[in-house]
Amino acid sequence: MSHQEEFRWRQVDKRLSALESSNADAHQRLARVWMPGKVTQIREAAGDWQVRLDLGLSADEGKAVLSPWIPVQPVGSGQLKIKVKPSIGERMGMLSPSGTIGPDSWAMRGPFDQDHPAPAGSEDVVLERGTSRLTIEDGRIMATTGEATIELAGGAVRVNGKDVAVDGKIALTGETLTHNDANISADHTHTKVMPGGGLSGPPAPV
Repeated sequence: MSHQEEFRWRQVDKRLSALESSNADAHQRLARVWMPGKVTQIREAAGDWQVRLDLGLSADEGKAVLSPWIPVQPVGSGQLKIKVKPSIGERMGMLSPSGTIGPDSWAMRGPFDQDHPAPAGSEDVVLERGTSRLTIEDGRIMATTGEATIELAGGAVRVNGKDVAVDGKIALTGETLTHNDANISADHTHTKVMPGGGLSGPPAPV
């Protein structure tokens, strides 16, 4: 083999090695674009939430592989801003569009599972945090926290609670205002009316 042919073969070998290395790097980057995991740490930073994800066990040491601190995909969009604190054990995935894990990576929320079950209910929208719950469906909105509820349905508002407190001026308009089935609206009448400065009886029932 001449020196010229040997040189050409060496050049071909270098190019093949470079292609092999580039192909391996591309496969590794592709594998790092999306990495599923579970939320294992939570912190607040710059007014929003950041998480670290448990990405599984390392092949060599069998220890948990944790992501760096990464921001969480927001729930809101446009002018609708919704800030939701993640939960430990919640399923998420780390998205790194370039395949490089770093400042451009972020966590995307995943579906519910046994570690982070969905809230009960068949309403169109269910928001739940501890004992507080808000449900929305066509024609009905219900807010509940503890034993207190507010329901909007069928043109009516129903408030139910052990105590109801209102601070500020109250202006009421409507045909009737009742208390324990007694009419206390602007045109209400009293029972057992006495002439002079005596006290009358309670308002007349409706």
